[in-house]
Amino acid sequence: MDPKKYLKLLAKELASEFAPIPRLKKFTRNPIIIGAHAEAAVRQFVRRAVAPLRVSTGAIIYEDNTGEGATLRQIDTMIWSTAMAPAVFECGEFALVPRGNCHVALEIKRSMYPCSGKSARDILAEEKNLFTDWVQVKGNVVSPHKTPEGNAPNMLAVFCIEGDKPDAEAKKLVEEGKALLLLKSNGGTNHEDLLKFVNVLLQARWLSMQTQSFHMVNAQLVRPAKRTARQRKD
Repeated sequence: MDPKKYLKLLAKELASEFAPIPRLKKFTRNPIIIGAHAEAAVRQFVRRAVAPLRVSTGAIIYEDNTGEGATLRQIDTMIWSTAMAPAVFECGEFALVPRGNCHVALEIKRSMYPCSGKSARDILAEEKNLFTDWVQVKGNVVSPHKTPEGNAPNMLAVFCIEGDKPDAEAKKLVEEGKALLLLKSNGGTNHEDLLKFVNVLLQARWLSMQTQSFHMVNAQLVRPAKRTARQRKD
């Protein structure tokens, strides 16, 4: 079989897992229900592709987005491992994952509905805060890299189906490489983006292996501060 034809066949078969998403509209038009199903379908696909990595919904936590007055953004899908520390409040599909544990995060949208692009872009803007290391490869040398330029993104938006009137900002995200579109408006497979999605999931597994030695909990940080002679006297 011709390689191009083979890849299209492969992409079409993989996309069959997402085919029920538009069919759900025959039963309900409730966007919350349709969106919940879309997220579940994507997470099921992701879980099969990245095993034995963990797949959860919840949030990525670090010192600046926790505590009173801090803003903690909900993340639809996090692909993570215990690279730095165990997750906390892990229950079923939910987890609060320490920064450094998460390798790829996904913002899942059922379709390119109005304002979906702006909503996704707002979430993706958190990438520079939620991910501290990108992996850079030069020749056979792998090293941690502090900026994302030239590397595959750690956060992506995933639009399950294009929809009848696709949002312009959502389409722009796809053009910029910050989002993927899995199914076209007629339900047909968007072959290239589906295969790119597979590569993103493979990237998560590779990042997990490469970052095991990059992160470590700074246990010494919680030591009591040394007291001066005057403080001890007081």
